[in-house]
Amino acid sequence: MSERWLLIEIGNTHAKFAVGSDGRIGRRRVRVPTGTLNAATLELASARFRFDRAILCSVVPRASRHVHRSFGAALLEVSASCDLGFSLAGYRQTKTIGADRLANLAGALAAGVKLPLVAVDAGTATTFDVLDRALCFRGGVIAPGPEMFTDYLHTCAAQLPMVNVNPRRPPPVLGQSTGAAIAAAAVHGFRGMAREILGEIRTTLGVSNLNIVLAGGAADWIDPAPADALMRDPDLTLRGMLAIAHRNG
Repeated sequence: MSERWLLIEIGNTHAKFAVGSDGRIGRRRVRVPTGTLNAATLELASARFRFDRAILCSVVPRASRHVHRSFGAALLEVSASCDLGFSLAGYRQTKTIGADRLANLAGALAAGVKLPLVAVDAGTATTFDVLDRALCFRGGVIAPGPEMFTDYLHTCAAQLPMVNVNPRRPPPVLGQSTGAAIAAAAVHGFRGMAREILGEIRTTLGVSNLNIVLAGGAADWIDPAPADALMRDPDLTLRGMLAIAHRNG
């Protein structure tokens, strides 16, 4: 029987736990607010699973320290020093690449996305990362997530309200209230930003269409061109973590 890996994905907002083996991820998920992660919450979350080893993918170093103390030598952490299944040879500062971005690219390959590909993860930040036909990481873009469009205005402007926006029902571009005007900027502005970034990636790669995999809680906000080949994978990061675990275990 193959090793069962506890997958620990720590994002800016939540930490997610699952178990994977033989290329498959179990259905059970445990989510913990990242700010509450400590030895006790780690123990409670991991007790929900049976596993042999653990792999960590984190973008929050202070939370990572709790995981390292709890798991010690039994822990593998996603980093540029791992065997990822693709090359970082053309990237100057490999140690600065976020572990989530590396896992997303590994997940895209594991999901069978054709090359060249773009892995887009829309969360607190929205990342666009590119693998070319030679399996080489070409770099990427890190942009604000959709909530930053509304949260920042509310935080920094005394009279602007907090606005909740449903991207599946985009508002008119000309808002008839302050809240509607903010919502219009959030939806149309974010979609326009993403569309422009993807367009520039097409130009840089010299292709007419892209193979895109979308992940993250704000994936519905991304609106690729009709010619692009699109896959949605809410488990993209976890899938990449499991692929990296198998390559390095």
